[in-house]
Amino acid sequence: MTAFKRWMSALVIVCMTGIGMPLPASAAIVGTDQVAALFGRTPGGPQSTTAHYYVGSAGDFEAIGWGVTVTRRFAEGTRASLVEAAIHEFAAHGFDGASTRAIAARAGVHQPQINYHFDSKLALWRAALDHLFDELGAAIADAIADTHDDLDVLRRSIRTIVRESARRPELNRMMVKESSVRSERLTWLTEHHVRGWF
Repeated sequence: MTAFKRWMSALVIVCMTGIGMPLPASAAIVGTDQVAALFGRTPGGPQSTTAHYYVGSAGDFEAIGWGVTVTRRFAEGTRASLVEAAIHEFAAHGFDGASTRAIAARAGVHQPQINYHFDSKLALWRAALDHLFDELGAAIADAIADTHDDLDVLRRSIRTIVRESARRPELNRMMVKESSVRSERLTWLTEHHVRGWF
C-alpha cells in the first residue's frame, strides 16, 4: 500500500468513526492528537477518552508516520464506560424503560458503539449485571480471605453484602425490577447468578 493510500484509508476510517459508524472488531484501535483535532476534541479533555479511531492494521497506520502507539486500551475504556452507564440507566428505568440513546449519552459515546461492543441492548444488560455480581463476589472474597471459621465467614459475608448494597444499590434495584415479571431475562439472572448464591 502506498503512503497516499494509507493516508486516504486512515482518513476514511476516521470519518466513519467520527459519525459513529462501527468497524470490524479485528481493526486496530488508535488515539492521536491529530485525529482528535479533526473533530475539535482537545487531547486529554472530557471527550478524549471516548474518541476512538480504527485502522485496518497496526503496520499500515504506523507507516503513516504519526508516531502513535496502537492500543486497545481505549476500546476497553469505552466498554467500561458503557457498562457503568448501563448500570445506572437499567437500575433507574428497568430494561424496557432504559434507552440505548441515554446509555450512550451518559457514557459519552456514539449510540452505535453499543452494538459494536455488545451486539445488543440485552447483551449490555447482561454485562452490567455480570459486573455488579463480580464486584460483590470480589468484596466478599476479600472479606473472608483470612478466616476459615464457618460462623465468621457467614458474619463477614452478611456485613459485606449489606455494605455493598449501600454502596451499590443498583444491583438490588435491577433485581427487583426483573423479579416483578416472568421473563427470559429473569430466567437468565436466576441461572447465571442467583442460583449460585444459594
